[in-house]
Amino acid sequence: MSVKLELLKRNPVELFKKFEEIFMTMIDFRASQYRNSISSQEIYYQQEFIKTYFNSFKAIEELYNGAEVRFRDHFYRINLFSPILILQRNCLENYALFYYIFIDENEQISNELKFQCWLREGYLRRQSFYADNEKHINQKQEEKEMIDEIFNDIKSTDFYNSMKRKDKEKFENYGKWNLLGQSKLLSIAGFGDNFAKNIYNYFSSHTHSTSVGLLQTGLVNKENNFAINESITKPLFMSAGLYLWHYRNLIEELKINKDLWDFVELWKRASEYPT
Repeated sequence: MSVKLELLKRNPVELFKKFEEIFMTMIDFRASQYRNSISSQEIYYQQEFIKTYFNSFKAIEELYNGAEVRFRDHFYRINLFSPILILQRNCLENYALFYYIFIDENEQISNELKFQCWLREGYLRRQSFYADNEKHINQKQEEKEMIDEIFNDIKSTDFYNSMKRKDKEKFENYGKWNLLGQSKLLSIAGFGDNFAKNIYNYFSSHTHSTSVGLLQTGLVNKENNFAINESITKPLFMSAGLYLWHYRNLIEELKINKDLWDFVELWKRASEYPT
């Protein structure tokens, strides 16, 4: 039996639990490093990336078997198909950006520079948030100074100087630095080109109230088909395998049980030839 078929036959409930154990092992290890003052901005935000991913991963697990609704003294179980897909899109976007910033090697822009651009974009967007107390006003001013400091470092780089004029304006005014689409980021992060494009577009159709999304939701609701949840969560497990594999390589001092690590590597390999 191929690796892909072997994995597709696994019980999703067991998969959620096994992935959960590995995620928590890694998150806890990094937390212990903080307690021992072994940290940096990059390490801190790597941890925040994976914690946010795991939050959505855990939420999908909770939604997997649907929800019970009471109406006129009768209980009904409804499939939470669309929220599962929306959260999966969130997971894929999280993993793809994590990979692009911290793992992907690019001759034009270094990982450190990508991180600084990403950080500056966040500070810039927060400048539009309303501050109504002294603490938040002071924080906005501090972040404004950091925006200027980061920009002064970036504007002398080849990355910035190679930008077209309109792209420079977007970068300066809005922090827009990553000009790649989500499907391209997923492809760079380890998914096949066609798979990355198709699965991301499919998930996006449920994030927004598009006709294709509602057509599919209507069919699932009509048939009350819970079996479909098993197939639509496979991209989630693939991204989890990729995420854990790359995150583990950032903290090589962490020791992982061989059986658990073999499990991660199987899912990483599955993502290399998804159908």
